[in-house]
Amino acid sequence: MRMTVLFALAAGLVLLGGCTHSRVDAEWGEAYRATGRSQIADPSAPRTLAAPEGTDAVTAELVAERYYTGQRTQETRRAPAVVIGELE
Repeated sequence: MRMTVLFALAAGLVLLGGCTHSRVDAEWGEAYRATGRSQIADPSAPRTLAAPEGTDAVTAELVAERYYTGQRTQETRRAPAVVIGELE
């Protein structure tokens, strides 16, 4: 009986562990919003390729991984077939 309770408790903790969110999810779109605010404040400001302040290496790696994984899984777009004239 005690072993069953311990197993159920462990299984519950594992399932709840899947509900945690990464910093990537919490801060998704923050760089986009910061860029928008910067452009509103000074539209003629020089552009920079520097990472947003406060971005640590782990978060940057997770963002890059999500980006490249999404690029690989996208379906290639094809133009629709256009037929001119009649086919017999």
